Amino acid sequence: MPAYSPQGLFPGIPLNGGGFVPAQVMLGITAQESNMWQAARFAVPGVTANPLIGNYYGLNLYNGDPTDDWDIHWDKADCGYGITQITDGMRLAGHEKPGEKALPYQTQRAVALDFSANVAAGVRILATKWNETRAAGMQINNGDSAKLENWFFAIWDYNSGFHPSGSGPWGLGWANNPVNPHYPANRTSFLDTTYQDAAHPQDWPYPEKVLGWAGHPVEILDSPGNLVSGFRPAWWNGDGVDGPRNRTNVRPPVTQFCDASNSCQQGAKYPPNAPDVIGEPAGPCANKNSSGQYDLRCWYHQASTWKPDCATTCGNELLRFDPGYAYQDDGTAYPPRCDLSGLPANSLLVDDVPDSAVSIRPGCLKTWPNAGVFSFTFKQDAPGQYPGKIDTHQIGGGFGGHFWFTHTRSKADNGGKLEVDGNWRLNQSHNGPMKVFVALPDHGAQTNAATYVVKTASGDRTRVVQQPGDGNRWVSLGAFMFNNVPEVNLTSVTPQGDGSQDIAFDAVAFVPINGKYHENSVEADALFDENQNIDTAAPESWVGGNLSGRQTLYDWATGSADGVMSMPDCRSEAAGDCLPSHLKQTIGAWRAQVKAAGTDPVNHPTGNSIARWIGFANSYQDRPVNDRRPSSFDDDGRHKIRVKATVTFVTDPGGKIIPGSEDAIYEHRTGNTHIPKFALDFIQAVSVDYGVARPDLRYRMPNLNHHDGEWAAVNPYENGGFFPGRAYVARGKDPVSVDVSGAPSETAAVCVKAGGNAGGSIGYRPMLSQPGPVGAVSDWVDKLKANPRVPAQIRGIAGDLKSMFFENGIVPTVNKSLFALAPPIWQELNFKVCADDTVHANPLSPILLSSWMPDQYLYFNGKAIDSSGAYTNNGKAIVAGDFNTFSKLGQLHGDTANGDCGVDKGRNGNPWGIGPLSGAGTDPDTSHLCGR
Repeated sequence: MPAYSPQGLFPGIPLNGGGFVPAQVMLGITAQESNMWQAARFAVPGVTANPLIGNYYGLNLYNGDPTDDWDIHWDKADCGYGITQITDGMRLAGHEKPGEKALPYQTQRAVALDFSANVAAGVRILATKWNETRAAGMQINNGDSAKLENWFFAIWDYNSGFHPSGSGPWGLGWANNPVNPHYPANRTSFLDTTYQDAAHPQDWPYPEKVLGWAGHPVEILDSPGNLVSGFRPAWWNGDGVDGPRNRTNVRPPVTQFCDASNSCQQGAKYPPNAPDVIGEPAGPCANKNSSGQYDLRCWYHQASTWKPDCATTCGNELLRFDPGYAYQDDGTAYPPRCDLSGLPANSLLVDDVPDSAVSIRPGCLKTWPNAGVFSFTFKQDAPGQYPGKIDTHQIGGGFGGHFWFTHTRSKADNGGKLEVDGNWRLNQSHNGPMKVFVALPDHGAQTNAATYVVKTASGDRTRVVQQPGDGNRWVSLGAFMFNNVPEVNLTSVTPQGDGSQDIAFDAVAFVPINGKYHENSVEADALFDENQNIDTAAPESWVGGNLSGRQTLYDWATGSADGVMSMPDCRSEAAGDCLPSHLKQTIGAWRAQVKAAGTDPVNHPTGNSIARWIGFANSYQDRPVNDRRPSSFDDDGRHKIRVKATVTFVTDPGGKIIPGSEDAIYEHRTGNTHIPKFALDFIQAVSVDYGVARPDLRYRMPNLNHHDGEWAAVNPYENGGFFPGRAYVARGKDPVSVDVSGAPSETAAVCVKAGGNAGGSIGYRPMLSQPGPVGAVSDWVDKLKANPRVPAQIRGIAGDLKSMFFENGIVPTVNKSLFALAPPIWQELNFKVCADDTVHANPLSPILLSSWMPDQYLYFNGKAIDSSGAYTNNGKAIVAGDFNTFSKLGQLHGDTANGDCGVDKGRNGNPWGIGPLSGAGTDPDTSHLCGR
C-alpha cells in the first residue's frame, strides 16, 4: 500500500464544547462492535486472517428460517469492517447504496487491514456524532465530554443514526430508546452484576451495552489458552458503596427519554399498526402518522439529565498508554513452519497458494519453488451462487504461513451445497512410485475423518487422516504408483460432519522414489453365521434369562406368542383381553417364524434360524461363496468387525527394500447390530392399535462403527432398524523392513513386518449407556402398564423386550440387560509381506488372532488365505465362532472373552482389558497387542 498515517486518512475533529473522546467510550464501542477484533473471529491474536466483515454475503441469518442461511444476497451485504465496524463508504465504487459515497480504494484497504486506521475512522465518526447531537441542542447532564455518561446520545447516533429536524418527528430513533418494550424494564445495568449478560445482549439498547463494556472490559485471548482483559476499565468516584453505585447508574432510568416532546406516554401500551412496524410489541410510543397509525417515530431530541452532579458521579477514562508510548511487540501465536524440515531433499511441493502470494507473517520467506497448482471446487446452488465459499477461510499459519479451512459436513447436509473440494496437482507427469506427504497445521484442523484421495496408476487410493496434532507437521499418506500427473483431493464431506469441526487444506509434497512399487493388503472379516449355536455356559455366563440358551429362548418366544394369539379378536376398539388387528398380524408372523426356525442351529429353513430371528446373526447371503473377498463385507450391516492392513514399499533393482519407502495403512470397522424385526414390528403395532407413541430410541455418541472421535446420530426407526457397534481404539504397528532372517535391516531388507488389532462391541452395549433410549423404553412400558386397554399378554412382551435389550440397572436379568456386560470382539493381524509379493506368518504367531466370536475370514489382496499365508481356494471361515466359550465369565472356567488378552492366551481376553465391571459406555483410550 502507499505510505499513509491513520490520522492523515482520518484527522481528528474538534468536539463541540471542547475536550476529547474518552478512551473507554471508544473501547466500549470496539468491544460491542467486534469483540475488539480487526481480523475475522476465528483468528487468535498474533495470527493473520481475512478482515472481520459484518455480513459480506448478505445472509438472512435472523429471519427464523434456517433453510436460507446460506443464500447469498449481495444487495443486502453489510460492509462493516474491522474493530469499529466501519460501514459507510466501504462498498466498492460503483456498488454504493443510495446516498453513499465510496472511500478511496486505498483508504478502504487501510480501514480493512490496519486496526489503527480503523480506530481512527471510528473515533472520527463518533466525534461527528457528538457534534451532530450537540448542534441539535441535545446535551446530557453537564455536557462535559470527559464524562462517559454524557456520550449516551453520541453512542446512540453512532449505532442507529440521527433523523434531522423537519416538518415531522426528528432526533434519535426508537430502536435504542431504553423504554422500547423490546428491552426488559427490570433489567440491571449491563454487565454490572454478571458477565452472563453478554450471553443475551438483545436485552439492552446499544448505548447501555457500550457503557457497560466501558466499566467491565471484555476478556479476550492474548495467546492460545490465555485470557486477558481487553483494556483497563473506566473509573467512578466514591468509596466502596458510592463508587459502585455511581458506576451502576451509568445507565439512565428506563423512562429517561419518554415524554411529551417525542409523543411518548410512560406506562401506556399502544400497538404499532403502521405497515412497516406491524408485529412490533405494544409500548408507550403514541406517535401517529398522517393515516392515524402508530408508527414508532417517537424520536428523541431534547437535552436530558439523570446525573445533576455529573462532575463527581460520572465515569472517567483511564489511559493505559499515554500519547507517544511505543507499540508493544506483536504476538506470535501459532508460528508457521517456514522451511522444508521434515521432508526429503527431492520433495516436489504443491502449496495451497501460488508463489505470488507472499506470507505476511514476519520472517516467513519462501525458499522453495511451487511445483504445481492447488485449486478449490465449490458446488453451485439453484440461483447459480457458490455458498461453500462463505464457509471457506484463510489463516496465516501452517506451512509457509498460510492455509485454508472450512467445516466438515455430511453429504446430505444442506443438500450438499456447502461441499468444498481441494485439489493438489503436480505440474509434471511422473511414471513411477512417489511418497506423498500432507502438511497439517497446529490449529484449524479438528476432524478425525479427513479423506484424502490419491489418483494413482491403479485407480483412486483413499487415506483417512486424523488432522488434530501437535505443531505444524508433515504426515505421510504412503507410497503410491503413478503413471500420469499426480493429484491429491480432499473433501470437506465426512460421514458425521455437522459443521462444528474444522478441516484444513495446506500444502502437499510428492517425493519421487526410484524402484519397483509394491502394494499388498491383508484383511480379516468376521460375521455371525446363522448356523451358530447360541447356547451359553449358563449359569457361569454373562448371558442368562430368556437368552441363556436355544430352548429357553424358543420357549419364551412360543409361549409369549401363543398367549397373545389365544386371545379373541377385538370386534371394534382395542380394549381389554382381545387381540387388535395389527398386533395379531405381527405376533402371528413372529410365531410362525420362531416355530419354523426351531432350535436346531443347522437344520432349519435357509435364512431362518433362531440366531437369525433374535437379531444375532448375519444373513446367510453374507457368507462368501468362493475364495474371493465379497464386496458385501464393505457394508457395516453385513459383517461384525473387520480390520485391514495395506503395506506399500519400493524395491531397488536388486530386489531390496529402499529404506524409508515402507508404509502401512490400517483400517477398521465395527458392524451394526440389528434389532430383532419382530421387536420393532411389535412396537409399531402397539402404537397403531393402542395409540401409545413409540419410544424415542435416538441417541448420539462418538466412535460408532469406526474409532475416530466423530459423533454419530442414531435413529433405528430411520436407519433400517439397527444400533451401530462401538469401535474401540485400534492399534497399528509401525512397519519394519527385515532381512531373510527377520532382523531389521536398511541394506538387505526383503520383507516388511506389520500388523495391528481392532474391534469393538455389540451395538446394544453403547446404546445402553445413553439415558435417552433406556429412559424412553422404560416410560413406554410404564404407559402400557398404566393403560387398562392393554392386556397383560401385550404388557408382558413389552416388559421382556425392555429387560432383554433396553435396561441398564444394577442386577443382570433383574434390572440390567445382559448386553451391558457383553465383552468385545477383536481381530489381530501379525504378518510380513515380502518383495516377491507373498505374505507369511511371523515366527511364534499366526497371521490372524481373534476373539471367541464370531466366524473369521482372512484375505491377502482379496483372495482367501489361512493363518500361515497359504491360499485356501475356498470360501470357508478359517476360524469358527464359539458362542458358548464367548459367554463364559471366566470365574469357574479358564477360557473367557473378558479381561486382558496376551501372548499364549489364544482367543481369551481382549486388547482393552474390558471385563464385566466395565461400564456399558466404556471407551478405552489405549489398547495393547495380543500376539508377538
